Amino acid sequence: MPIPEYDRNERLDLQVCVLGTDGQYDSTPSLQIDTPVAQSHTIESGTEIGEVVLQPNTDYWVRVRGGYGVFGSSWHYIRTKANLAPSFGSDAPVTLEVVENSVAGTAVGTVTATDSNTEDTLSYSLTSQASGGTDHESFDIDAEGRITVAAGTTLDRETQSSYALSVQVHDGRDAEGEEDTTIDASHDLTVTVTNVVEVSSVELISMPAEGQNDTYKLGDAVRARVTFDAAVDVTGNPVLKLQFDPIFGEKSMDFDTSKGRTNVTSLEFTYEVVANNISTLGIAFFANKLSVGTDASIRVAGTQEDAILAFAKVDHNPSHKVDGALPALITTARAVWPTSSPGSDGAYAIGDAIDITATFNEAVTVTPSGNPVVGPRLAFTLGTATKHAVYQSGSGTAGLVFRYTVEQGDTDGNGIVVGANALSLNDGEIADAAGNAAQIEHTAVVFGGHNVDGVRPSVTGAGVDGTALRVRFSETLGSANLANCDFAVKKTPQNAGETSVGLSGSPTISGSTLTLTLASEVLTTDSAVKVSYVKPTTGTGNRIIDAVGNEAASFANVAVQRFAKVSEVKLVSTPTVDMDDDSTAETYKVGDTVRARVTFDAAVDVTGNPVLRLQFAPNTGERSMVFDHTRGRTNVTRLEFTYVVGAGDLSTHGIAFLANKLSAGNGASIRVTGTQVDTSLAFAKVEHNAAHKVNGIVPVLIATNPVSVTSSAGTDDTYVIGDTIDFTATFDTAVTVTTAGNPVAGPRLAFRLGASTKYAVYHSGGGTTALVFRYTVMEGDADSDGISVSRNALSLNGGAIVNAVGNAAQLGHSAITTLTNHKVDGVPPTVTGAAAAGTVLRVAFSEPLGAASNLANGAFAVKRNGSAVNLSGSPAIRGNGVTLTLASGVAAADTVTVSYMKPTAGTGNRLVDTIGNEVANFTDMTVGDGRPGAPARPTVAMLTPSTLRVTWTAPDMTGKPAITGYDVRWFKGSQDPSVPSQWTRHHHAGTGTGTIVTGLEPSSTYRVQVRAKTAVGEGDWSVSGSGGTSSTSQPAAKCPSSGSTDRWFASLTSSSKTIFLTYSNNFPNVGEEDSFSAFYDICWPSSAGSNQYNLTEWAGNILGPRAGRSDTIDGHGIRRTGFGVKKF
Repeated sequence: MPIPEYDRNERLDLQVCVLGTDGQYDSTPSLQIDTPVAQSHTIESGTEIGEVVLQPNTDYWVRVRGGYGVFGSSWHYIRTKANLAPSFGSDAPVTLEVVENSVAGTAVGTVTATDSNTEDTLSYSLTSQASGGTDHESFDIDAEGRITVAAGTTLDRETQSSYALSVQVHDGRDAEGEEDTTIDASHDLTVTVTNVVEVSSVELISMPAEGQNDTYKLGDAVRARVTFDAAVDVTGNPVLKLQFDPIFGEKSMDFDTSKGRTNVTSLEFTYEVVANNISTLGIAFFANKLSVGTDASIRVAGTQEDAILAFAKVDHNPSHKVDGALPALITTARAVWPTSSPGSDGAYAIGDAIDITATFNEAVTVTPSGNPVVGPRLAFTLGTATKHAVYQSGSGTAGLVFRYTVEQGDTDGNGIVVGANALSLNDGEIADAAGNAAQIEHTAVVFGGHNVDGVRPSVTGAGVDGTALRVRFSETLGSANLANCDFAVKKTPQNAGETSVGLSGSPTISGSTLTLTLASEVLTTDSAVKVSYVKPTTGTGNRIIDAVGNEAASFANVAVQRFAKVSEVKLVSTPTVDMDDDSTAETYKVGDTVRARVTFDAAVDVTGNPVLRLQFAPNTGERSMVFDHTRGRTNVTRLEFTYVVGAGDLSTHGIAFLANKLSAGNGASIRVTGTQVDTSLAFAKVEHNAAHKVNGIVPVLIATNPVSVTSSAGTDDTYVIGDTIDFTATFDTAVTVTTAGNPVAGPRLAFRLGASTKYAVYHSGGGTTALVFRYTVMEGDADSDGISVSRNALSLNGGAIVNAVGNAAQLGHSAITTLTNHKVDGVPPTVTGAAAAGTVLRVAFSEPLGAASNLANGAFAVKRNGSAVNLSGSPAIRGNGVTLTLASGVAAADTVTVSYMKPTAGTGNRLVDTIGNEVANFTDMTVGDGRPGAPARPTVAMLTPSTLRVTWTAPDMTGKPAITGYDVRWFKGSQDPSVPSQWTRHHHAGTGTGTIVTGLEPSSTYRVQVRAKTAVGEGDWSVSGSGGTSSTSQPAAKCPSSGSTDRWFASLTSSSKTIFLTYSNNFPNVGEEDSFSAFYDICWPSSAGSNQYNLTEWAGNILGPRAGRSDTIDGHGIRRTGFGVKKF
């Protein structure tokens, strides 16, 4: 067979296919290798890989023999070879190129060696050609000889244009085939860095305007230039991004096309500062923030080669700060606010400065500063006029002060008002340090407490009384240390020329009046009295001023009038009440008018409403009397005043007037007729006048139980017809009542009786503190809960309740809630029917009757067919009926009547209800057959082997006494018995229409009859109903097991004494909406965990059972769960 020649290997791999002499595979062929060591290697029949260790550079003979010891081939010669080193071919590149700025991993080229030992693995590495050089560190080479840019390498042609490299290779073995790391071959090459067009610089070329503190303001243009290291062509609109402060992100600059697009080495970009652009650090450009997007390009001029747009970060430049935030007034209510003080009087006077400060959110400057003509100003409303506060100070800060100086005539008593947006530039400017114009909008402000009084006090008149000369001014004066030397007084005595009048003491001020004391009295014969004032030119506190400090002007020769004086004050009204029985009234009561008169010694004119004050008892305070202007205001010598006595006013001493208690008050004056001279209002005290006492004390209902029920409803707590209900109203003082006893017009008390309002009218008590109001119960009145009285239910109803003086009482009082011991039953019993059977006649009434121990037959009359029927025994009262015993019986065909006439005398002999309301007379009431009819045929239903359920319908009892019970009897058989005694009575209590008959035999048929009973007697037996008991072969009651279908059709749960049934879908033999009687066994475990069950019976009507519906069975005391119900 052919044996290939191999190079040096550790194993000789031969694929041997051996055939036997019969053409089939030999069973166990073997491979024999000889020289230098004979070896045999057995292989299985068929094809196998033989593995034999050989020596390198050695001759071998190989042959194959079969399993039977027969050689199947001749010897074959093999010689192994030594290991050969890899080498680089002549085609290995000696130069490679790479574009500058190529990123890590960029492919540069491939250099590979060849190895005749194809099974060897070659390893490549790089080194620099120059000894100790570092060029190789900028590149990597992989196992395939691919050279790439190394990580962290920046290829910059301008820095280094080429790299001298040596590529090394080894196969990991020496010539003998042993492991070895010695380099087998190397190859030198040069990597040349090719040039690209790239950004050489990015710079700002604009500058903030002079005076802007190196800051661009709103609207300023920022310009930047990008310079390339060679010419470029531009299409579209590339974008350069700048950054303000770090937190504000980046902004896109617009490409300036006007600077050229073709063959240019620099590009310019612009950005306009907008609102809220801020940079306190200066503008920066982050690295590589020049981009072309999808519709633009920047390429090497005249080529399609893209320029490199990368550049290093340009740091923040503090010479290029940005402030695009507009200064604005702060947003609080104090954006515009007064910073001056009007003083303790709250008002600015003439010459005072009103300062209003406008506060901005940053420092601002004002141009032109201090110029009131064209500078910024703030409008405000002073009174009804618009004024302007001009810029005063604050430039360079956040607070600008605007000032207005109060002028004569300015006045505002409500506080100045700054309207919305009242700040204006007025051809000036307010801007921040960057030059951004301020926003000056603001809200309106009312400055309460900043009033203005720019009106000087002026003389309104002067008057003299003896040595007192009073000068009246237009307003209240402020305090001042005035000197007499500033005043001059002149007069003209009778038959003499004008002379000066000396002054003594010091001038005094009171309110709006200045008083000078004359050294000599002005006589009534003197004329032409004059007063003058010269305002001092030096000193302080020595001028006439108003309350806010406005100075009065000098005045000369003001005419002085003589004062009118009060000559008398007296009472001119007459009291209305005589309290001391001397036939003379001396007391005023509530509502009376007290009238007083003030007389002057000269005519006066009155404006407004002056006030005169009177006093009741000593030390009890005063009351203001009202000026009666109907008596005249002009050129009068008398003024009259009135006071209406009110509740609580009291004076047992009489009325007095304390000295000097006449006043003009605000807005009023009393002046000498035809002048502005105030009169003197002083007068001496008028002592208490016992002929003018006052009693304004008003009687009121007491606080505790002001209205109470003082009658008794008896032991049954119930009033009947004719009973009286008395209410007592208690006052704090004795009162009298007019129209007493008159139920129409007299005082009355409303109260609630049942659903109706009733009135208890005045009955008695006049002249005392307790008034009694009475109501008589009438037929039909009824209140089973008790009467009640609402609050303030007492009314005069045309009458009067007053005290001894005649002061009307106050009738307010609290409510009386429902009084359960004061019920009312004013409904008498009425006849509802009468029935007779044999010698018994029973009359039925609408309610139970009370006992009548002396009730006699004589009060009744019975007729049969028109003839009187005698009575025997005595009438018997039971429940709501009375039974009479007839001397002879009546038949069903008889016409019977009964009459009642209540006795006119005696006690206990009338028909009454349980509380005493009497039955009215009745005559010839028809008496019917009182026995009940027969019930309809009863229904008899199977229940258990020993019980039947019997139900029936009550007979019609219209016009007859009520049913008092039923009798039930049964008979075993399918027909009624022929002998009545064969019936068996079943005990049935009460008036129910159903019962369970017990003690019966299983699987038997029974007949059942029912009859009704009344107080008159028993009715007829019903027609028989028929039914049968169940068989004893019924399965024993048990609770169903899980999944059971043994006639159990409902699951059952229990809580307390209620069992709840929930029906399943297989309820037997029942229509979806059928109404039927069902009979059940109910079972439950007799004890926890027990298999024994208790059994009870239940029967009831269930309407329309359906899946998921629940019905309730009450009263079986079942307290455990896990129950079931079975139908029979």
